Amino acid sequence: MRLALFVGALAAALTLIPGGTVEAAQSVSQEADAKNKINLSGRQRMLTQKASKEFCTNLAGVDAPGYRTSLKGTVSLFQDSMVALLLGDPSQNIVPPYTTELRIQLQYASELWLQMRDALDAAQDEGADLAEATEIVAGQNDTLLAEMNKAVGMYSQ
Repeated sequence: MRLALFVGALAAALTLIPGGTVEAAQSVSQEADAKNKINLSGRQRMLTQKASKEFCTNLAGVDAPGYRTSLKGTVSLFQDSMVALLLGDPSQNIVPPYTTELRIQLQYASELWLQMRDALDAAQDEGADLAEATEIVAGQNDTLLAEMNKAVGMYSQ
C-alpha cells in the first residue's frame, strides 16, 4: 500500500515538473524579450539625437562627406530597429508588440520617423537646399524622442 502511494505521488510529481519547466522557460523568454525591446527602443531615442547631430554637422559643412556617410548608417540602423520593434525579429529574439496600445505607440513613432527620415535623406544630396529639411528635423527631433520614450515606458510596465 505504501509503495503504491509513493509510486502514485512520484508519478504525479514527475508530470508536474515538465509543465513547470515550460512555464519557467516562457517567463524567462518573455523577460529576455522585454529587456531586448527596452534596450532597442532606448537605443532608438539615442539614434534620433545622433541623426540630428550628424544632419546639423553636415549642414554646417564640418567634414560633410564623413557625416553624410555616418548619417546614412544611423538612418539605416534606426529604420531596421523600428521594423524589428513593430514586426518582431526572431534573430534578435524580439516578438511583435504584446499590446494594442504599444503597437499603436510604435506606429505613431514610426510615422514621425518617416517624416524625419525623408528630411535626413535630403542631406545626402550634396548642394541640396536643406531649409525645409532643417525645419522638419528641428521640429520632429524632440517629438520623436518623446514618443520613443513613451514606448520604452510601456515596455517596462
